[in-house]
Amino acid sequence: MNWQRFYEQFVDGWQVLHKFTHPRHMTVYYNREQMKAIWNYMNTEERQLPIRCIWHYFIIVQIYIFFLSLLYGIPESLDSIVDLGEDILWVIAAFFLCFKVIYFLNYADDIDIIIDTLEQMHHEPKTTKRIRSIQREHFLLETGLSVAWYGAMVFFSTVIVSHPLWSAQTLLFHCAYPFELHDPIEHPICHFIILLTQIFIMTYYQLWILYTELFSVHCFSQLAVNFQILCIELRELNKRTDDEQHFSSELRRLVRCHQRILHLVQRVNEVFYAPLILQFFATFALLCLSTFVVMACRDQIEIVVRFAIFMMMTFSYISYWSKFGDMVTEKSHEVALAAYDAYQYSSKSSKILKSQRNLILIMRRAQKPLTMKANPFPAYNLSNCMLLLKQCYTILTVLLRYLD
Repeated sequence: MNWQRFYEQFVDGWQVLHKFTHPRHMTVYYNREQMKAIWNYMNTEERQLPIRCIWHYFIIVQIYIFFLSLLYGIPESLDSIVDLGEDILWVIAAFFLCFKVIYFLNYADDIDIIIDTLEQMHHEPKTTKRIRSIQREHFLLETGLSVAWYGAMVFFSTVIVSHPLWSAQTLLFHCAYPFELHDPIEHPICHFIILLTQIFIMTYYQLWILYTELFSVHCFSQLAVNFQILCIELRELNKRTDDEQHFSSELRRLVRCHQRILHLVQRVNEVFYAPLILQFFATFALLCLSTFVVMACRDQIEIVVRFAIFMMMTFSYISYWSKFGDMVTEKSHEVALAAYDAYQYSSKSSKILKSQRNLILIMRRAQKPLTMKANPFPAYNLSNCMLLLKQCYTILTVLLRYLD
């Protein structure tokens, strides 16, 4: 493993913060490198390395064994609503993880195209210092949020690992195996191996899912940044040149840039279509389930704390996606206003009448704001996030009344 890949992003972030350098790469580029460092990003290039392929399929088998063991243990929890709720919660989370593993196995090359295109746009010559400043600000924002998610992951892992110390459960997660292999009395060696496997699975795949989610959602952020840069260049277009030919060539470049970003938004929605749908259902189910258990067992502090942490992490996760989805919609709409400003300036100067047609086309296209969504489901934005929480509350109220 190339350990340098893990901390390159933070070294770069330190340089950007203290020396005001330009980020050498985007955060999504660094996240992909971090996934490669743990040997779990199987694009065409990585598949040509035999050892990595063997490792990749080994950990796939491990996560599926873990998922099946969770399913096998559900019948043992039917007598307790708390234990049953916890088991179903982990089954949903494990299924979501298994799906993501298979998905990234099959679509890594398509994701590479998106990341490489965004990286190419990141390195294109910048016309103003303001644009470089915006890129630095977003890089520091994304890196800071990544550090916060690292901290949340460490805290969550600590709670899970310490669970057997203050409960009757002997494993990190309740599961069952044939021939009672999970029983610490009858099969102590097998029980110890299962415990080590669960610790490995939790640590390894928490890192993996963190990297996948970071570079997935930060693709939204980079699309918003590129829309913002396009707005700046449109507003600065008339101030940079009085030459009609130069103005026309610059405008054509910006039109192509706008078309490329539009294509990228469409491409992101297509490539992440299936994960976005599953994510919508999984987060809804996890929020409902964890909140229900917290409300049903509000007199048991240990259970409330454990599920409240999971509930808050799930809420933060969906809010994170929604906020960056809002950014894409907002910045794509601002392109129309920036094109209108450029059109107003060129109308007064009567110098480039032919180019005004291109500005009108940009305005008309940008008046329909873009959204990050998987049809037919709602777009990822904060309004729909609040609607999701409202529906969770409604369902929970009905269930609690039924139980009472």
